[in-house]
Amino acid sequence: MKKMIVAVVCFAFAIGVVCGNSEIENYRKAAEQGDAVAQRKLGYRYGNGIGVKQDHAEAFKWYRKAAEQGDAKGQHNLGYCYENGLGVKQNHAEAVKWYRKAAEQGWAYSQFNLGNCYYMGKGVKQDYTEAVKWIRKAADNGDTTAQYALAICYAEGHGVKQDVSEVVKWLRKAAEQGFVEAQFKLAQGYATGELGLPTDYTESAKWLELAAKQGHVEAQYMLGCYYKYGYGVEKSAEQADFWFRKVAEQGYNLPEEALKNNKE
Repeated sequence: MKKMIVAVVCFAFAIGVVCGNSEIENYRKAAEQGDAVAQRKLGYRYGNGIGVKQDHAEAFKWYRKAAEQGDAKGQHNLGYCYENGLGVKQNHAEAVKWYRKAAEQGWAYSQFNLGNCYYMGKGVKQDYTEAVKWIRKAADNGDTTAQYALAICYAEGHGVKQDVSEVVKWLRKAAEQGFVEAQFKLAQGYATGELGLPTDYTESAKWLELAAKQGHVEAQYMLGCYYKYGYGVEKSAEQADFWFRKVAEQGYNLPEEALKNNKE
């Protein structure tokens, strides 16, 4: 679970708006006059090197100005800088402080990141119950990373009682919004009958295809096998070969037997 949370937290990145280079001076003028949104957007441009040379220290400076005025996105971005040591010395306690401010304003990315801090014990004492509280808030706000993480919490019984029906509920919510790992987990569930799901290869193939089209290598391999043997789809050597080659194109070793048999 810890590895999962670390992996998925990358989806909760600093938020900003990309705009044309000609607008940067307008942002700077507005920012210098105290406009919090302009301060945050100017910080985002410095943080990502958009229209200016990338400068994390300058980004941090403008995020702080926006955050201190109560701008939730600026607070989130400031927390992100503290968590990752961007333009400032890494400080998890400060990250928690600013994530909390944004989270309390309903900003889903901060709610998830705050929950993750509680889960991992970064900047606060580890507390699975508090972690789930904030992860759930983000999930209820539609954040797919949080929905997937909440499903895993229910699967492992961290901060909540194990409940396979809740696992499926939150996996489905994330999967329907395109979260690839949730799509793959659902596909596995329908293939094996786990998670209280009925064994249904047609439904499994549906979710595998959605994940495979997003480049999920395990889904691509499984879908290739489905087409090779006719599980949930019409048997097709051509489609099997197509998906096996997708796997190979990503640099994964594929048994030559799989490709050879599909040519016969």
